[in-house]
Amino acid sequence: VHSGSTESALEGFARAGALADELFAEELIEPSLVVGVRGSWAVALRDAWRYDEAEALLEETLTLQRRLHLGARQRGRLLGNLGELQSFLGRHDDARETLLAALEALEKAYPDEVPRARSYLGDLERRAGDPVAAAQHFDAGLEANHRVQTGAAANEAFLRYGRARLRLERGAHRAALDDLEVMLSLPLGTSLYPGRRALALRGRCRLALATDEKERAAGIEDLQRAGDEVADGGPLVRFACKLAHGTLAQELLRDDPVAHHGRILELVDGLATAAEAAGGPPGELALALRELSSRLPESAPEVMVT
Repeated sequence: VHSGSTESALEGFARAGALADELFAEELIEPSLVVGVRGSWAVALRDAWRYDEAEALLEETLTLQRRLHLGARQRGRLLGNLGELQSFLGRHDDARETLLAALEALEKAYPDEVPRARSYLGDLERRAGDPVAAAQHFDAGLEANHRVQTGAAANEAFLRYGRARLRLERGAHRAALDDLEVMLSLPLGTSLYPGRRALALRGRCRLALATDEKERAAGIEDLQRAGDEVADGGPLVRFACKLAHGTLAQELLRDDPVAHHGRILELVDGLATAAEAAGGPPGELALALRELSSRLPESAPEVMVT
């Protein structure tokens, strides 16, 4: 998935799932391996925006996990992935119930994954419009992360990215920028995802705080880097790149639509292509495109030379 070969990855997961089921029926592998393969397959489906299939597979796997009486750690992981999916789909009450159950299971069975569960809950409350609850979860996740033995850098990257988004939405650009600077300095902070989105957020923060052309140029550069095409990267990365280009086009329009007309057209064309190909969650790319199109001059105005 993360190399960009989404369909090949999903075909591989389908074969692995079928093989795992066959070996399990013959009692040749541990039940936990079957559940593990199915959980990873569901995440790949979710990241490819095949939400109905991902949800059905997670529900089926949770039923299998309960029937086999497997451990709370696997149950917590499955519930976390299901709750995050419900959050994506806007089913906030369902997601909250599911994610709190995941948190409870992981606190008892595997504390190293508690920070990621808190990250999911913070993202949920931000989407649901409760910034106070969201901030509490992000803060609690970062505190719990101090006690983690494995995966601390990845946890911190996602928690700081989530908190930065929350702070930016509330207009706290300086605090958001502080989180993003720390995140992007982490070993995993500049990975394709969420690094591309973090660069775009940092660009927006820098532009909001800019007091001179040098600082503004740094913000524009972040947006350009975030939107640069990549040879590798799955649909989440490509989606992040296109949204960054949408933000860049908005900034160029605000700066000087005449001077940047050609570049703006190029960015809008790329956004239109991505929206037409359904390259992201429904709505976001289309909304960005509609907003840009309503503000874009039909042609570059002639420049008077005197």
